[in-house]
Amino acid sequence: MNFLNLFKKSKDDGANVEERQTPVRKQREDNFLSRTLRRVIQRRSSIEVTKKQKLSCMDRITKIQKEEEELKQLLVLEAQGQLNELETARKAALEERFLSGATLECSPVVDAKKEKIGPVKRLLETQGEEVERERLITLEAQGKLPEIEVTRMFL
Repeated sequence: MNFLNLFKKSKDDGANVEERQTPVRKQREDNFLSRTLRRVIQRRSSIEVTKKQKLSCMDRITKIQKEEEELKQLLVLEAQGQLNELETARKAALEERFLSGATLECSPVVDAKKEKIGPVKRLLETQGEEVERERLITLEAQGKLPEIEVTRMFL
């Protein structure tokens, strides 16, 4: 009969949970809840930070892609001889930026995008060498080439 009494409803079953808890148990539950809440908040904030980093990274990627396209257009205009002073200055600034290695410092998502930037950088270096070679040849033909430049031309 004692066994059956365990399954009978007691008067205490309908009581408020806080009334049945001992102070130690209540403190443990409060600590557990506060730790859990802290973890949830930390996870959410780290997820938000990650999202913000990805968004800023994607913004930088699109900005570099736009600059890359602009530089390609300026190189085409230069090859056609239709470049004005302002466009020349802009082209020089973009070339300097790409040649100096001003690339993205982001997440692994960007590493794939860096590969796209690499060929442009190589193209600029090659075109830069060709332009420099042509400039030296022009100076040599005019007789205005210093000896240091002559040495550079043959290296």
